[in-house]
Amino acid sequence: MKLSEARVLFKKCQNIGLSGFVVRRHCWKDHPERLFTQMEILNLLLGKGNLRDNKMPSAKPDSFLWHCKDDENRSVQIAVVFNEDGRITAIAISAFRKVEQ
Repeated sequence: MKLSEARVLFKKCQNIGLSGFVVRRHCWKDHPERLFTQMEILNLLLGKGNLRDNKMPSAKPDSFLWHCKDDENRSVQIAVVFNEDGRITAIAISAFRKVEQ
């Protein structure tokens, strides 16, 4: 899938609202040092940001990165894939931000 197609799908998911997104447990549970909650990730996906190609070395094929800022103005990257079986859904598969300890 091309980035332009992914951006259209992502915008459709945002227009649907909370039910347009699924957040995998890995995003908020497996790395507690990143201080994410499931609801925060959903809110970040629904907010302002920019969808880009995922060029990370460990990137899942056909995944994209949602770049945005959290409430403390820290950079956040959320990897998403799309499910188009019956209805469009953006699935958040991982989330990253650097948190000063």
